[in-house]
Amino acid sequence: MTNGHYATLARGDLMWDFSWARPTVQEMQSANVKAVIRYLSNNQSGKTITRAEADKYHTAGIGVLLVFESTTTDAFG
Repeated sequence: MTNGHYATLARGDLMWDFSWARPTVQEMQSANVKAVIRYLSNNQSGKTITRAEADKYHTAGIGVLLVFESTTTDAFG
């Protein structure tokens, strides 16, 4: 459940992490997804979340966590 800009997760709620995939809001709601992890990146070929996408999630009550990642190896330091 979102409260302003915060997503509150309860036991059984899901948070999906995806970069290139684009599941629909309906698919996420059917799966009890309450928040998504999405990416900001220098890569402009489709990985980066758009403002319209973020607005769509917020309108549907799905929280958004943003991660900046410029390469696939950033997480490894």
